[in-house]
Order: sequence, then C-alpha cells, then structure tokens
Amino acid sequence: MEKREFEMTKEQRRGHRLQRWLSPPGVTFRGARAEQLYKERVTRFMKAFLCMEPDRVLVMIPAGNFPIRYSGLSLKQLMYNPTLIRPTWTKFVNDFYDDMDDFLGPAGISCGRMFDILDYKSFKWPGHGLPDDAEYQQYVETILMSEDEYDALLKDPSDFGFRVITPRVVGALEVLKDFPPLSSLMGMPIMLGNSFARPEVRTAFQKLIEAGEELEKLQVQLMTVNRDAVAVGFPMSMGGLALAPFDLIADHLRGTQGSAIDMYRNPEILLEATEMILEQMIKRTIDSVNAMGVLT
Repeated sequence: MEKREFEMTKEQRRGHRLQRWLSPPGVTFRGARAEQLYKERVTRFMKAFLCMEPDRVLVMIPAGNFPIRYSGLSLKQLMYNPTLIRPTWTKFVNDFYDDMDDFLGPAGISCGRMFDILDYKSFKWPGHGLPDDAEYQQYVETILMSEDEYDALLKDPSDFGFRVITPRVVGALEVLKDFPPLSSLMGMPIMLGNSFARPEVRTAFQKLIEAGEELEKLQVQLMTVNRDAVAVGFPMSMGGLALAPFDLIADHLRGTQGSAIDMYRNPEILLEATEMILEQMIKRTIDSVNAMGVLT
C-alpha cells in the first residue's frame, strides 16, 4: 500500500515530488520530442538542485513581461483582456523554444477589472496612477498597522486581517471595519446573517463576487498557458510563492519606516509577530503547492 505523504520522511516526500515533476500525471505531451525535452530539462534541474553536475549549464530566462512588448501589446491590454495572454505567451514560447530550459509564465499580470471593482489602494497600474504604456505595476507602500496594534494582530490574525487591514486597503470593503469580530461567530454562526441585513454589507460582498468573476477569467488563461508550456516540453521551475515573514510586516503592515523603528523600539513583539507569521506561511505555502498538483 502506497504511503500517504504525511507518513513519509522528508527524503521520501522530496523523492515523491521529484518523481511527479519528472513524470507529471494527467499531462498529454504534444509529441515524442516534447516529452523527451521535458524529461531532459527536469533532470537537468533536479541535478542542479541536488548539487549534482548536470549535462550542461541550465538556461533560465526570467522574461517577466517581455513577451507582452515582444508581441507589440501593452500590459494594460492584457490586464483588461485576459484572452490576449495565451497567444502572447505562445508566441514567446514558440520563438524561443530551443533557447531556454524553463518556463516562467505570466504570473506578473493582475486583473485590472478586479482592482477597479474593489477600489484597491496598494497598487498603481497602467491607466490607474501610471501611464497607459507602463510595463509593470507599482506597489504603494503605506503604514497600514500602527505600532500599538501588534497585540490585536497576535491575538487574532484572521480577524485583524479581515476587519482591520482589508478595509484600509480595499475601498469597496471599508464597511468590514464595522463587522462583528469573527471569534464571536463560534457559538452562534447564524448571527452572521445580522450583518447582511445591512444594504451596504450586501453591496460590499456583491463587489467581491463581481471581482471574483473577473479574476476567474484571468486565472483560466494563466493555467491554460502553464499547461500548454508543460505539454510542449517545459517544466515549471517555480511551483509556489511564500513571503518572508519579516517582509510581510515591513512591506504590507508597518512599511519600511515603521518596521525599522520597531526593530529598535519594540524588537520583542516584532520577533513574536514574525514567528507567528512564519508558522502560518509554511502551512499556507505547502497547501498552495499541493493544490497546484501537476504543475509543481
């Protein structure tokens, strides 16, 4: 009987994941050459990762949004019309097919309509704070959490993120600041309905639904591009993403200035918050990579 992953040693888990990477289930390669190149490329990566000598030096092209310019389009066009993503990256893959060993898909493209619907405040993007021909988004760093709010973050991070940080970042969800504490729903979850008796709460969640519908259109295109790349012989060299715990605080909660001050004034509580976020981040990252299945 095959062992389940949680019953394996870390060496066995690594071997299991590497084998799935080498022979991804559910993939139909577009020809014998595509399958051969895929296995050669994955083997090359494995040897490099395991500190063994590969047959040759890996060639990785962190193309970023170059395929967009290469196709004569703009980031704004793809952010607002996701159906352009697949032909854009297909052209790039076809034209550089023999020049690279990995494929980094269009992960840097966000959903413009979702940002618009939610009135998202932590980014500037083409046509919204940046020129229409801007090639990248721009993060807007602000101090979202004051130094006296660490205790609230540590006491209940889910509630703090939902009722405190989200209303400060997402204009369409500002009403969540008046939502009842999530911990109050443990005994009487039916009480959640009381909040939705307010029209402004229903409007906020309707905005979330609309934003989710737009985001789904983008995600379908991104997954299609990634699966296309595997089918023609390119392994995914990145299977997931995790933020460094301190960076999450410094970038998204306290800002560079606030976190630098905390390092001197409140180092103990800063470390405590970092450790709490680390534990959550490890689990979240493993879950997200497992959820990606074949593309990991």
